[in-house]
Amino acid sequence: MPDKHIEEAVELIDIELKSFALKCTPDADEVEDMIDSFAQNYRCDTYSNPDDELMYIAMNLEVSALNEAEEAVEVEGSIKVEFTYHVEDLAKYVKTTTDEVELEPDLMFVLINTSYATLRGMWAVKVAGTILSEHILPVVPLEELMDV
Repeated sequence: MPDKHIEEAVELIDIELKSFALKCTPDADEVEDMIDSFAQNYRCDTYSNPDDELMYIAMNLEVSALNEAEEAVEVEGSIKVEFTYHVEDLAKYVKTTTDEVELEPDLMFVLINTSYATLRGMWAVKVAGTILSEHILPVVPLEELMDV
């Protein structure tokens, strides 16, 4: 769990829905009987603007319906969202080497967890009343989101 001082240094200042799409080719009633499970792919990119103490988390999610044989059924959804955070004294959470920039893991924990939790809620609202409303995004270990 991150230190309290990191949580206090972070402020979510903007959420931008970049895109949202649903695709359901066959008749919804026919497809519903074919769906056995769902698969999801995540992508999480981070970038920063150190001068303005801003961190950006860009999250992309794609969901596909699968039949019992784990083959894709023609039901898909995707959402892309960008989160902007102000991080007070951002420079103290950044370690720069000659090859790369590393961010304090506790800072990443707060930013990515907050972003993904918000994305889960946005997904639920967007797919409400559709065939994908049955798919509630699971809680995903932070390591899985950070490694994508």
